[in-house]
Amino acid sequence: NKGMYFDFGAYHPIKYSLTYLLYQIGWRGVNVDANTHSIELFKKHRPDDKNICALVSDNNNKARYVSFREGAYNTCNEQAIQTLIKRECAEFDVIDDKILDCTTPNELLNHYVGSRKLDYINIDLEGIDEKILYAIDLYKYRPKVITIEINLKTATSKNFTAFLSDNNYDIVGFYKETTILKSL
Repeated sequence: NKGMYFDFGAYHPIKYSLTYLLYQIGWRGVNVDANTHSIELFKKHRPDDKNICALVSDNNNKARYVSFREGAYNTCNEQAIQTLIKRECAEFDVIDDKILDCTTPNELLNHYVGSRKLDYINIDLEGIDEKILYAIDLYKYRPKVITIEINLKTATSKNFTAFLSDNNYDIVGFYKETTILKSL
């Protein structure tokens, strides 16, 4: 079966991608990242997807977005920015620091998914992942599977498990720093 995915914080079309194999077997979807270079790579290597340059947040404000030499760490999470800068390692050298307009996940889902069936959502937004999950209308967009980059402590917290229960999702596994959720 060919399905549809939505990748918030897509970063790279192949490297670290949880949607690349799906693309290879015929699935199609939407990849969103605030880094223009990342989106250009997606357009080149995954031209059949929708590839959107946007900064995702749980609100429509403006936010500081910092790009690091190792782009997998790019973020708008101020705490993460400060932690990474303090590491004084070449991969955490700041290569760009700017203020961007934010877009909510539901605005993107409304525009690019609409009423179509969505099978899978990946959320990898370096420190704001949980906020983004909470902001998604899971009654309107009901993916079978959601992967989210949160640690075990967060995944098993009272607030997170209550959210899962309220929305009829369950934790079915972990892969590195990613928690895998399945619709009940």
